[in-house]
Amino acid sequence: MLFTLLVQAGVGSFLLTPVTSKREIRFVSLVLTAAGTGISFFHLGNPSKAYFALTNLKSSWLSREILFALIFLALLTLLLLADRRKGFPSTLGRILELLTGLAGIALIFCMSKLYMLATVPAWNSPATPVSFFLTAFLLGTQIAALSSGRHIPRLRRLSLLSLLLLVSQISVLLFSAHLTLKGLVLARLILAASAAVCLILLVRQTKKSGAAWKDLRPFAVASFSLILCSELLGRYLFYAAYLRLGL
Repeated sequence: MLFTLLVQAGVGSFLLTPVTSKREIRFVSLVLTAAGTGISFFHLGNPSKAYFALTNLKSSWLSREILFALIFLALLTLLLLADRRKGFPSTLGRILELLTGLAGIALIFCMSKLYMLATVPAWNSPATPVSFFLTAFLLGTQIAALSSGRHIPRLRRLSLLSLLLLVSQISVLLFSAHLTLKGLVLARLILAASAAVCLILLVRQTKKSGAAWKDLRPFAVASFSLILCSELLGRYLFYAAYLRLGL
């Protein structure tokens, strides 16, 4: 459960680098994605033979997921090394950024396809990839907002984007007809609604003249914490919805 959130947060934060501090966010993205990928290897029967998981690229979404995770991590590492080198060609840097972003998107797509099993109706729907991508962008946007809090206009834009993504995520949750554990679903809705209130208050505060990060930090931290808890609970509900047909 945790590794999917870590990887999605890592990819999402990288995709937000054009609007924030690139080096800082790239490092956070690398740490999150590496941690998530490392944890995922322990889900294999024998982690020491994990390389065998790459031998079935033609038909296995798991093999493709691992491949794109490794590509994403390798390209991201190259970008971080390039950041430390003065005079690195900007054109080559932009190409690396584009390829890294595409690898990250492919990684989340493969991850969602891996779960879209015909024998698991709750997962086999467009809601799975949509929810995964929304989680990636929502957590990425929140990480980017916290890293650029002192840039008030940027913080306001990122908070508005977070609010839009949060509403979309709630819509996907309500759309999913397979919902179980209604008490936990209600708890997630309350967490998301509370986060939305914090984001609205944060946006309002940023519009005040003389707004400073020290005054905005409590709202930013509260919204991030609530969204993180909501996503953790949402991922638990996703796995709790597992029910195979024909057994």
